[in-house]
Amino acid sequence: ISRIESYPWSDCKTSFVGCTALESIEVDEENSWMCSVDGVLFNKERTWLYSYPAGSKREVYDIPEGVERIGMDAFAHNSHITSVYMPNSVTHMDSGALGYCKNLGSVRLSENLKYIPAYTFDKCENLHFLEIPESVSSLEESAFRWTAIETLVIRGTFSRELYRSTFMAMNEDAVIYVKKSEIEKFQKVFSGTVLP
Repeated sequence: ISRIESYPWSDCKTSFVGCTALESIEVDEENSWMCSVDGVLFNKERTWLYSYPAGSKREVYDIPEGVERIGMDAFAHNSHITSVYMPNSVTHMDSGALGYCKNLGSVRLSENLKYIPAYTFDKCENLHFLEIPESVSSLEESAFRWTAIETLVIRGTFSRELYRSTFMAMNEDAVIYVKKSEIEKFQKVFSGTVLP
């Protein structure tokens, strides 16, 4: 096997999403394209984390240093994970990367992450605080949909208009903290409290 396809137009976005009984993914050591590290699927160079098994019972996961990209729905639907720590080598995440992780309560994002893609934190019901680093200059549609976030700290600046849907169905009592120069942009798309 040299490639595992994603099908965004179907109900199953990636090959393993929603497989909540899957605890580990193993790869033959002779495979030239992929590898497994502690049951997590990576490309051979370990720069792209493809899939963290939805049934893995590990509660805390430190993404290995050197990983540059987190794949589509990579952690999606894992109900055991409570904390994810991302090294500063990560620059890109694909959509839905942490979606539907209902017990996820702590996330440390890379200081070199470029954007927050669509559906990243979709339905993360226990995520109450999140800090978005200054490196992030784009927040995509529905990124925080149905989250329980109470405090969102956003340190970056945004050159283009924000999507109203980015904060769709987010906790109405949430407070978003942004730079003074960004307040007006966020007030246009978020009906809750925006503070400097």
